[in-house]
Amino acid sequence: MARRGAAKTARAPDAVAAASSREAAARGRGAAAPGGRAGARPAWGRLALAIALAGLAAGWWLGWPELAAPGGAVVGVFLAGSAASLGKPALDVRLRARRRRTVVGGSLGVTMTVVNTGRRRTRRRCLAVPVGASRLSVRLRTLAPGGATTIELAVPTTRRAWLRVGPVEVVRGDPLGLVARTMRCGEALELAVYPPTLAAPIELPGSIREVDGGPAGRAAEAANSFESLREYQPGEDARAIHWLSSARLGRLMARQSEDLRRSRMVLALACDGREYGGPEDFELAVAIYASIGLRQVDQSGELTAIADGAVLAGRGTSAGRLLDQAARARFDESGGLGRSLAAQATLARREAPAARLAVLVTGAQLGDDDLRRIAGSGWASALAIRCAAGAEASLKSVGRLAIATVGQPRHLPVVAARWSRP
Repeated sequence: MARRGAAKTARAPDAVAAASSREAAARGRGAAAPGGRAGARPAWGRLALAIALAGLAAGWWLGWPELAAPGGAVVGVFLAGSAASLGKPALDVRLRARRRRTVVGGSLGVTMTVVNTGRRRTRRRCLAVPVGASRLSVRLRTLAPGGATTIELAVPTTRRAWLRVGPVEVVRGDPLGLVARTMRCGEALELAVYPPTLAAPIELPGSIREVDGGPAGRAAEAANSFESLREYQPGEDARAIHWLSSARLGRLMARQSEDLRRSRMVLALACDGREYGGPEDFELAVAIYASIGLRQVDQSGELTAIADGAVLAGRGTSAGRLLDQAARARFDESGGLGRSLAAQATLARREAPAARLAVLVTGAQLGDDDLRRIAGSGWASALAIRCAAGAEASLKSVGRLAIATVGQPRHLPVVAARWSRP
């Protein structure tokens, strides 16, 4: 009959890992029991060694066998423990995940299987499983030769994250805990927790003006088209000639319409913590960034997505690659070089000089003048979205730039609809 145990959880600021164990063995069966923290050498072991050496030296110097004997005994135990920690454990440790990608609140289904590949029954060991910035410690009970145990690891998915789980660290040492040596077994898993995205349709046509300066009508906006000018080629339909520009330039110019839904879009996310009110505002910004990017990908538009200095470009950009990029985005409170919105916009102009649309996502700490300076010119339509958790949705124009404020993900379709009105 298989026995069931429980593994103690290890808590950290960024992640909380919990484990429960179930076991199936071919011959011998063990169980997982609550374990402590894994270390290279326990601090109290070093202290005991230092006291023992001091006592041994003092006893020899003063000629007191009564003082030297206990110190020598402790040193002997320490040397025996060091010898016991040598060698490679006869364990095969493997990590598996039912799925490597999930959304916030989903399940990854990570399991750890430990098999005793040796000829002797294993001693109790402490296994440490790194989970992102935290660590899960599991004390493994004895396993008979050929015995196996499978431990389910509840990897946290309450927040967006890119997690590296493993490799598993096996701690060997003496029974008294004076000496401990850590060895890595198996390979690590790369897991992603995607941000929540909107299922509602998002339309970002922008307030586009015709080339002659007049406002675009409802028909043009409904078609999400933008007209640029090029030289007229003989044989083309004369109705395409733009007479006002032709008279001004002294040569025939023709209109060229472009569907903005299939045009090049630049999407940039600021990761500089100084531009946000806090981590919650940044998580909101990542959700907005991913939602807009998925909308562009779904409509087969060409997208250049820039976040945390990473660039995704071209029509080959997939929803999976975009969400992986969003999961990797890091909130830098110190304002690291190259993470500001200005740096992302500069990179966008270099990577996608022909882009017609620009959406810049940042926090509420940037003022209107800052956003207008960062957006600059060169885009047919530009929208800056300031994210502040709990704020009311709003939209205003500062020159040629539209500036929106959102406090929740559901505000995005609202400000997009207002922006698309003539």
